[in-house]
This record gives sequence, structure tokens and C-alpha cells, in this order.
Amino acid sequence: MEKNGLVVLPVFHYVDPSDVRNLRDTFAEAFAKHEQRLKDNIQDVHTCKSAFTKVADLAGWDLNDKLESKVIQDILERISSELNRKFSSVSKDYVGIDSSVEKILDLCLDGLGGVRFVGICGMGGIGKTTLAQEIYNRISSRFNASSFIANVREENRNKGLVSLQKQLLSNILMEREINIWNFREGINVIGNRLRYKKVLIVLDDVDGEEQLEALVGNHDWFGPGSRIIVTSRDSHLLRRCGVNDIYIVKELNDDDALQLFSWRAFKSPHPKENYVDLSKDFVNYAKGLPLALKVLGSLLFDKRMNEWKSALD
Repeated sequence: MEKNGLVVLPVFHYVDPSDVRNLRDTFAEAFAKHEQRLKDNIQDVHTCKSAFTKVADLAGWDLNDKLESKVIQDILERISSELNRKFSSVSKDYVGIDSSVEKILDLCLDGLGGVRFVGICGMGGIGKTTLAQEIYNRISSRFNASSFIANVREENRNKGLVSLQKQLLSNILMEREINIWNFREGINVIGNRLRYKKVLIVLDDVDGEEQLEALVGNHDWFGPGSRIIVTSRDSHLLRRCGVNDIYIVKELNDDDALQLFSWRAFKSPHPKENYVDLSKDFVNYAKGLPLALKVLGSLLFDKRMNEWKSALD
């Protein structure tokens, strides 16, 4: 597992981990038989013994005197978390966000028993949605149900609040048909149907009180342990609506900005040798805004140097 970088999550199913570690009782008997049967390949037996000892020292689950269904749920959450972390970490759009993710996770996971509203705030193009999506991917498996509502501002303008309420309820309740005829009725349905559920809800790009009122109006609409994450450009709106904690997203530093730009412009974490100075000029122009860096990098991909200089002028 060291050689291949595998993640091993041992489950001791009514087996004492110390018996595995020390090769006692049934393990001792089994290995004694293997040593007799595999005298010509005794090194394989020794390797297997060593592996059992190492596995017993890893953090895992011991089912002794524990409810199996609860342990199974814990295992599924851990596996989901590992997979989300593995696949999200390879995204080239996620340059320079690790420290922000950890700080927001601290806000989300603080005081797990109650309902908590967390805001992610910053100017347009700063990376609020990317952060919210990464947080959602990492922790959604810890909840009974979850919903990520993207582009709330635009969806409200195009389809209205009732459509957003239906989308939220459909995601959480896993029901295709949600019968709501006006947003006041939707408020009652959300408050009544989700009251006892531990949910994770992300509302992305909120710009009005009525959106929060219609979708996540009060803490008591949701079960203990629920987390509501709201991204917005307006910190005053978030404070006015009773959001518990607000994280202000900052621009990328020069090194991370250059790396993000390079992934789009060169499909590499570093610029080509002859393009380093030009790349830094474009990075300075973008002022650390991830969206601007990605757009500029994509526009310049596979372009000749004279086209780069012309674009910069």
C-alpha cells in the first residue's frame, strides 16, 4: 500500500485488533498451518504476517459492542469523503484554494449539534462557487440529504422562487413531483418536511433577502446538525439575514495565479520559457481573480507570441 499510495480502511468484524496485530488465537493457528503447507514459499507467509500487523495498526473500525448499521454509515461517509478529496484535488480549477477550504470547513464543522448558516462572500469572479462546490463535495456524505442550488440570482430572475423551492425539495426529498403553487406555500412545505432532517444546503450567488426567506428562512426549518452555506457578493445582506459566520474570499497570490493561468494557457502548471514575462503581465492584469485568469488563459491558448502582445496592448 505504501508503494501504490493506496488508502487502507480496515474493518475488524468481531475480531480483536490486538489478536490481528500479535497474530494470536485463530490467526496463530492459521499461520502455523500456512507455514507447514508453504515451506517452499515461507517468505510469502512472512510477508503476509507483516501485512496483518501493519493493518492492525491503522485507524479503522472495530465492531465490538457497536451497532452494525451505524458503523456501516461511518464507513460509507469515510469512503465518500476520501473519493471526493481524491477527485476534487486533481481539478486544475482548484489552484490555491486549500487554505480557504480548510477555514470554511472549520466554520461548517464547528458546533455540530445545532443548525449553522455559513456565508462565503467576495466580488464576482473571486471563486466563491468553486469553494462552495469543493466544500459540498467533501462533506455532503455526512448528511441525511443535500442540495446544491446554483445561480440562485439568475434562476430567480428567469423562473421565480417557486421553481427554486421545488428544486430544493426535490433534491432533499428525492421526489420528482413537488406540488407547490406559491412561495408562501413553499415556505410551509420546506419548514414542515425538513424539520427533522440533517441537511446540507448550498445556495450559490444569492443577491436578495426574499431568496433566503423562501428557501432557508429560519434555523428551525432544519434538523439538528444541518448546515446552510450561502455565497453572495453582499456581506451586509448575509449579516442582515442572520448568517452565523462569513468567510471573505481573497484574491490568489502571484504564484497560484500564475499556475492557474498556465493551466489554461499552456495545459501545464508553468508557462513556456519564452512566455514567462508575458504570462506575468497577464497575471498582473487579472489582479488575482480566478475567473479572469481562466478566461485570459483560455483565450491565449495555442496563440502565437505576437497575438499575446497584441492582446496585452
